[in-house]
Amino acid sequence: DSSLITFPGIMSGEVVIDAPSFLHGAEVNLNAMLWRDPHFRWEASIGARYLNLNEQLNINAVSQVQLAPNFVGFGIPFDGNTIQVTDMFHTRNNFYGAQAGTRLEFDHRRWTLSMAGKVALGVTHENVKISGVTSINTQPAILEPAGLFATATNSGRFTQGAFAVVPEVNMTLKFQLTERLR
Repeated sequence: DSSLITFPGIMSGEVVIDAPSFLHGAEVNLNAMLWRDPHFRWEASIGARYLNLNEQLNINAVSQVQLAPNFVGFGIPFDGNTIQVTDMFHTRNNFYGAQAGTRLEFDHRRWTLSMAGKVALGVTHENVKISGVTSINTQPAILEPAGLFATATNSGRFTQGAFAVVPEVNMTLKFQLTERLR
């Protein structure tokens, strides 16, 4: 599909796309020291992890039809009207799982190298909402429950649960500047 937004002598318009995203999470772990000497530490951990990812894609196209004199009589509809087409895609994903991991630390003089890895296994609950609307400010107004991408065939609320794996790897290099500042 396509949509004419602007065309010289017929209409002017704009498209505004907004795509916010938000990720947060929490975890609780029990740590156990497996090995320790003056320059080396090895820890293991088990625990639980929660993650939440919210994403949106909002596409709003607005066109003002204003026919130039040389286009009058061509049968172009909606002269003097505003056409607005909106598509909205919203997703929310919640992960709940158990995790296990390990961390290694090496000390050498004032330097410390820390390496950690974790993996969480669990379920993600996925929730998707798709909607669209097209409006034309005619008398009476035209209002259709579909946009350009969010049509009657793919709009609605959809949910599902799926097995998921969340890996994490960290590496940190630290330098001890003073006794209390690293």
